[in-house]
Amino acid sequence: MAVGVYFISFTSTYAAEIVIYDDVYEDISMNFLKAQYSERNITFDSLDIYSSKNMYNYNNEVVGKIVIVNRDSQKDYVVFNCTTSQIDEFSFNCDNVEEKFSSDVYYTGVLNYYKKENDGYRSLEDNSVITNNKFKEKSNNINRWLSEYKKKASRTLFCDGNPLPNPNKDGWNGFYSWSNIRTFNNNNGYSNSDWNYLSGIYCGGITDSNLKFYDQNTFNSYFGTDNACGPTALTNMFSWFQYRGYKNKNGVVNALKNNSEYDTFDRFRKLVNHSNSGGTSRSKYTSAMYNYAKEQGYDSIFSLGIIDTFSEYKKLIDANIPILTSISLDKWGGHAVLCVGYEEF
Repeated sequence: MAVGVYFISFTSTYAAEIVIYDDVYEDISMNFLKAQYSERNITFDSLDIYSSKNMYNYNNEVVGKIVIVNRDSQKDYVVFNCTTSQIDEFSFNCDNVEEKFSSDVYYTGVLNYYKKENDGYRSLEDNSVITNNKFKEKSNNINRWLSEYKKKASRTLFCDGNPLPNPNKDGWNGFYSWSNIRTFNNNNGYSNSDWNYLSGIYCGGITDSNLKFYDQNTFNSYFGTDNACGPTALTNMFSWFQYRGYKNKNGVVNALKNNSEYDTFDRFRKLVNHSNSGGTSRSKYTSAMYNYAKEQGYDSIFSLGIIDTFSEYKKLIDANIPILTSISLDKWGGHAVLCVGYEEF
């Protein structure tokens, strides 16, 4: 259930227009993924570029880049947002990714991929079709970022702020582990990568077998439920409280109902009025946490609100405070997750 927040900047030399250099993006992808494999103990025998594709806005301007990598029999990919100079997304073990991105891809931001049709744009996620005007509306942010980026690119631009994407920096093509990056940064005056997790968790998973998280498919299969991300995230939050040994007013560790994740999930799905068709409303989460904590004998404080900056998010994780997040998604309505760490590159 970990949600990582991933940032990496990449730059090159630009004149009057944005130019995409395939070799730079492919090299960055390989180095970035190799670093991820190293930190997550993902092994492989062979690794090579499968394909590298541009992604477009409705004016057929390049606004993104997707690089797909063959890792033995698996496909991994990295998505670059050319308008923000960041990696928007990366993923491992992706089924049918080559078919999904086989035709020209039109992009409006993270998880929003389309192919162009006569009557509009068809989503590569759920196959729905939106009108040309709706696509333009969804493209507002990425087109605004592109306009701002073009203004900067109208002057010859070269930035050395991050050593990874700069092909003129000696040795940048050899960065395959974060320890190498930290050493390079220390020797060259760059800030180091930053990451942290809640106790018992690290970038590759869980460090202690006493801590257990469950995905919603496990609970859905057991209870015959669907769209149960909210009760699942709430259950995982209290699983972590149980693992940390937080005692209630009676001096008893009682974060899990009957010491069972399943009983805890069942109680939470009732407290948030879960339904298979509609899932849950995020407005129910705070009262559900208060009521459940009270039932288990705890005095508790939960804060409801919007985290406006990444620094605010990091401060909470650094203080060992888990964050229940409900993410708004155009296609699926929303998705609740328990945030347990961050990684900033």
